[in-house]
Amino acid sequence: MVATALEAFQGEFFLRTGQKDKARPMLEGVARKVRAAPGPDAWTQALFTLEAIARAAREVGDWDLAGWAARQMAEHDPNYAGAHYALALVVAARRRRACDGARRRRPPPSCGARRIPICRS
Repeated sequence: MVATALEAFQGEFFLRTGQKDKARPMLEGVARKVRAAPGPDAWTQALFTLEAIARAAREVGDWDLAGWAARQMAEHDPNYAGAHYALALVVAARRRRACDGARRRRPPPSCGARRIPICRS
């Protein structure tokens, strides 16, 4: 279990230093290992490890990894509210990104084009 924790720490280090190509496979491997560990204590530790991976991914803006980790949490424990919260954060971030992109593509107000509301804000 200590080796897995160190591997998770190293994966998070890679994620936070911008080495996402090294971080993602390492963190996915950690998630597989902790989810496969037997026993109630290991099951709870897996949930916390998955949550830490999701939080670190959100903090650096890797929303694909954050979504993957949130789905792993929900699969691991469908009744854990933190998994649903993490999924909602990913959906909100993707919606924000889509709305920001739509705002940039809108025509300038002086061109006479009709505006179609895409996002609420």
